[in-house]
Amino acid sequence: MSKNSKTNRRTQWISFGLNPIILTLSILILITTLNVTLTDYFIFQRSAIFDGEWWRVITGQVTHFTFAHTLYNLVGLWTAHWLFHEQLNGRKLNILWGILLLSVGLSLLMFSDWEFYAGLSGALHGYWIFGLLTTRTPTANWFLAAAGLLILKVIMEIFALFPQDDIEHLMQAAVAVEAHSTGLLVGLALALADQYRLIQQAWKEGVKVSIKNK
Repeated sequence: MSKNSKTNRRTQWISFGLNPIILTLSILILITTLNVTLTDYFIFQRSAIFDGEWWRVITGQVTHFTFAHTLYNLVGLWTAHWLFHEQLNGRKLNILWGILLLSVGLSLLMFSDWEFYAGLSGALHGYWIFGLLTTRTPTANWFLAAAGLLILKVIMEIFALFPQDDIEHLMQAAVAVEAHSTGLLVGLALALADQYRLIQQAWKEGVKVSIKNK
């Protein structure tokens, strides 16, 4: 392996491991899991939000009820980041996470009756579906199949066809179907918008080339 190749590989691993938004989310998740006081201050609590503690709409999603709950979501976060980081990073990734976190938090506030909520899984569903539908790799067909399975999973959750009791027992936390469905729908909408933008861009470039060749 050449020196340049080793340097490039090292740079890629540093870029992967030190991604600002993923690293920030992970650190906040770990800190709030270990510090009960912060969990109480950050957790999504409907009554507190209506009393003016608006930050809980977003920060509730970095709090978790148990270590199993934390581990489950951290594994999901870093697995997705590993799969998608080469094409999904920088400003685009920051905007994606900002929209997902805000959308899930507001949907829980406005369209559910949850008094308390904790967990990143809602936004994670959006991250996964967006990455699976927009990442272009030699395994893209597998990604599309995985996206289909993820959509099927959420549909089964909505109609109570998924073994939620087993998952809740494993994580020692309730499954918020509303958060999962919101994250999935928002991520799906953003993925479709992204693909539409790319198609429009390709069409405009094709038109420009056609005009130049005339």
